Parts: sequence; structure tokens; C-alpha cells
Amino acid sequence: MAPMRGRGRGREEFVEGRLQHKGRFGFVLSEKPGVPDIYVNMPSLALAMDGDRVKVKVGPERGGKKLGEIVSVVTRARTVAVGFLRKAGKYWTVTPEGSDEAQAITALAFAEGAAPEAGKLAAIKIDRWPSENQTAGGTVTKILGDASEPKVRLEATLAQREIDAKFPDAAEREAEGFPRDPSPEQWADRTELFDKIVFTIDGADAKDFDDAVSLDRRPDGGWLLGVHIAAVAEYVKRGTAIDDEAVKRATSVYLPGRVIPMLPPKLSDHLCSLRPDVPRLTLTCWLELDAHGAPGKARLEKPSFVPAAVLHMKKSRRSSTARPSSASLPR
Repeated sequence: MAPMRGRGRGREEFVEGRLQHKGRFGFVLSEKPGVPDIYVNMPSLALAMDGDRVKVKVGPERGGKKLGEIVSVVTRARTVAVGFLRKAGKYWTVTPEGSDEAQAITALAFAEGAAPEAGKLAAIKIDRWPSENQTAGGTVTKILGDASEPKVRLEATLAQREIDAKFPDAAEREAEGFPRDPSPEQWADRTELFDKIVFTIDGADAKDFDDAVSLDRRPDGGWLLGVHIAAVAEYVKRGTAIDDEAVKRATSVYLPGRVIPMLPPKLSDHLCSLRPDVPRLTLTCWLELDAHGAPGKARLEKPSFVPAAVLHMKKSRRSSTARPSSASLPR
């Protein structure tokens, strides 16, 4: 909670902080140890939604609570909410999970295919923010289903965090323009590592393989460790639709039995995945180790052409002698 001193008569005090909405009342959470949260209630509470960052005019203490009044919303916490559909007179509303009717969002419209059904979980895009005179409102974009179903819970998690499994059309079109495997022109001037055992070590349920390692004895008794990272920058250029979407997503999202990749599948599952017996472009860091494993000199090498063997953690000892099939190497 960031304090701000007002100027003028009475030296009014204002603070900013995140709102924890409790229905008919709420708290603006303190961001400083030892400083109490500020209690807020209606009518100013109607201006904001749970999680919003708000500016509060600090009032007197009453009953051991520091009171305040919301004067504005600094930033909104979300633009999509997930909750239960209910019929309220002639209107439908979506009440966010864990909230009461005071935080219900009016359904102003339903997207095509989103047929309302009372009690179902639904995702709603907020088009109208709340005020002292009206509730928040928006468009129901998807009927998720029964809250008791695990698949529905996963869909709700994605919707609440505004994670879209589908890539924008522009990013999909760019991805479709890539070949399934690196072209001869891409690997013609690169160092070939086909004679090395290069492997990933991942769990049996891993969904992507974007890095691999190799380890070789040096003549002096030490070791040469190679860390090979999929050469994403070879395909994803700044300012492209794929790059813009990757920046927005920031990371791949893993859920039970499902992954929402940061890059379109053409890249995440193929060109940028170090799959077994398939040549791939990498950026490689070579690290010299002494006989005891202490690190020494390191150098980077431009993307190399590496076919990797995938070793599951429980099977790595048994599989460590596996080499890429010669049939998979480029001619």
C-alpha cells in the first residue's frame, strides 16, 4: 500500500493498494509490515472489483479498524471472470466463485454458441466496469459446464488467467510457413555433432524437449560439457506475430494431462523440440570441467545440428549408450 499525502486543508491522506473484496465490505491490503489494512464498504466499494488496485482516501479509526473510501481504480485485476450463471429477474448474471451477489456481473450479451443454463460455470468478458449506480457487465464468451467435472475446472483455470489455448490466426499462418525440419541451407555452415551422444533427460510425461546435454572426456583427464538449447531465434524474429504472442504468453503452461505451449505446435512440437533421432538446430555452450567437475573456460557456438536421444530420468543409466540412427542424418 503506497501512501500519498494530499495537499491543502486538513492534509488528506491517500493510499494505493490491492482490494480484497468481501461482498458488502472489503480491505485495501497493506504493503508495509506493521501498517494495518484499510476497511472499505459501500457505496465506494461498488467502484472496484476483487483484486483491483485502488486509490483510497484514509479516514478515522473506528472499532479498531482504519476506515477508508475508494476514490478511484488505478488498475483492473482482470478483464475476464469465471463464475456461476444465475437468472436474476429478466437478466442473467455471472457470480464469481467465492463471491456473493454483491459482486455479480450482469450478462449484457452471449457469444454465439454460449446458451445460458442456470448453475453452470461460465466465462464472461467484462465490457462495462462497475460504478456506484450500476454493476459490472459483459459478454458471456463460453459456457464451461459443471463445476464438479475435472475438465471444466481446467478450462475455468485457463479462462480465469486469460490463457488462450488457440493461437491468433496471424501466428498460425506464420508457423505454417515453416518446414517440418530444418532446410539444408540452414545447417550447411553449422558444426555437425552427429558423432556425439547428445541427450535430453526429462520425466516420462514431459511434453517438450528444448534443451539437451553431451559429455566427453578431454585428453587432460577433464570433461567437456555441452549444453544445447533449441535455436528458437532461428525461426522467431522480433516484431512477428509469433514473437508478439510469445511475449504475451511468457511461458508454456502445464496442467494435468495438458500443456498450453508458448509457441505454435509447428515450432514447440517439431522445429524447436529436440526429439530423438531428428536433426535440430541449437545454440551450444561448451563448458570445460576438470577431473573433479570444477568449471573452467566456457564458449558459445553458433547453432549446431544435433539429433538427440531422449532419456527418461528413471532409464538414463540403461539408455546412455544410445546413439542416433544414421538413417535420420541429413544427406
